[in-house]
Amino acid sequence: MEDISRELEKEIESYSNPVRIKRKSGTRLIVVDDFGKMKSADWIKKFVLFLFILSLVLLATTIPFYNLYSNYKAESLSLREGLNIAEKKTKDLVNEKEYLMAKLVISEDTLTESKSKIDQEGGVKTDVKKTIESKVAKIAKKRPKSVPKRALAAIPQKFSKPVAPELPEASSTELIAPAAESQPDNVKKVGIERFVIVKDELSKDLLVGFRVLNVTSELGDISGRVFVVLSYEEGSGINQWVVPTVPLENNIPTVPRRGQYFSIAHFKPVKFRIRNIPNPELYTKAVVLVFGKENTLILNEEINISINK
Repeated sequence: MEDISRELEKEIESYSNPVRIKRKSGTRLIVVDDFGKMKSADWIKKFVLFLFILSLVLLATTIPFYNLYSNYKAESLSLREGLNIAEKKTKDLVNEKEYLMAKLVISEDTLTESKSKIDQEGGVKTDVKKTIESKVAKIAKKRPKSVPKRALAAIPQKFSKPVAPELPEASSTELIAPAAESQPDNVKKVGIERFVIVKDELSKDLLVGFRVLNVTSELGDISGRVFVVLSYEEGSGINQWVVPTVPLENNIPTVPRRGQYFSIAHFKPVKFRIRNIPNPELYTKAVVLVFGKENTLILNEEINISINK
């Protein structure tokens, strides 16, 4: 056996046994160009992974936003339905109010006629029930269909028996008839105050409001119809807009009975909503026209206006 020096023996021991290299098992994307040169395309895998993660994030954020949109849409539909119902109820209440006010005027006229007959004949010889029912039946034929029938049905129940009206003392008999009827036509009976006209920014409608006043010194209700006429000059002509809509003749409505009804003892607020009016900022004058019971003009007042200025 050959003797090996100690130094050589240490050098041999220092070398370790070769280790077998394990090849990585996996797929790789390789792109080959026209010249046969191969290039790595692993970036495509990373890009696809990025798109997948991005789609998951977008999906996670879309779901809550879609739920919020669905809730707000359902809420807006319910609010719109409630608004339509409220508008319909408002129209029905306005029609019912006009009907009841007309019935009240008829009742006052009938009470005045009954009192005069009692004073002349010295006793109760007038059947109040038949008189009131006949006049209310005439108005019922012309009343709007939307007015509930309970308002008409209440008349026969209230006057199921002939009732003698309670008469005041002789010193106060003049207070029974409306004061407006006992005054001459040339005496001013009503006036207006607090006239306001503004533009609704949401609906783009014009809102007109004012108060009708009883300017007489005597007591008694005054009733009639109200119109508002807006106008402005353009070139050699005048453009006019009347509400409620009726034809004009010499700047006066030709159908007074289409005006908005009112009945006041002292004062009453009156409001109009003018829809679809073109160029509302051009109108510079407003005329308030009031007709009495006999369709006579009892007020014609002109007001300078300025809209959105």
